[in-house]
This record gives sequence, C-alpha cells and structure tokens, in this order.
Amino acid sequence: MAPEVLDGTLNQRSFESFKAADIYSLGLVYWELLRRCQTSPN
Repeated sequence: MAPEVLDGTLNQRSFESFKAADIYSLGLVYWELLRRCQTSPN
C-alpha cells in the first residue's frame, strides 16, 4: 500500500489520489516479482 493510504493522508474525495496509490502498489508488486526471478548464467 502507498504510504499516504497507511497514514490516512490520502484525499478520499479524489479518484486521482486512488489511481496514484494503485500505481504505487502495482510498482511494488512488479518489483517483488522481478526481484525473485532468477536468470540462468548462460
């Protein structure tokens, strides 16, 4: 979750705020997935 969601400073009346928080969360998911990928040495 985005930090502004966790600390309660997210503007809940703005859909744009939720979109930004979702993009942040998606970036974290991608980072976790790519971080765990292993490539072969060849």
